[in-house]
Amino acid sequence: MLNSIHVAVGVIINARDEVLVAYRPKNKDQGGLWEFPGGKKEKDKDKHISDTAIREIKEETGIDIQHEELI
Repeated sequence: MLNSIHVAVGVIINARDEVLVAYRPKNKDQGGLWEFPGGKKEKDKDKHISDTAIREIKEETGIDIQHEELI
C-alpha cells in the first residue's frame, strides 16, 4: 500500500476579485513555480481538511479566514 499525503490549499479572493498566489523560492522543491497557500494535513492537529487549510494559511500569510467553502 502506498503512503498518501493529504494536502489542502486555499483559493483566497479579496473584495476586488484578486486571487492570492505565492512564488516558490527557487531553492525549494518545485521552486520557481506559483502556488496557492496551504500544506499537509497533520493528524494530531487537524480533524478536517478545512482545518488544515485554515491553519496553513494563517502560518504562511497571517490571514485569518472569515469565510470558507469547499470547491
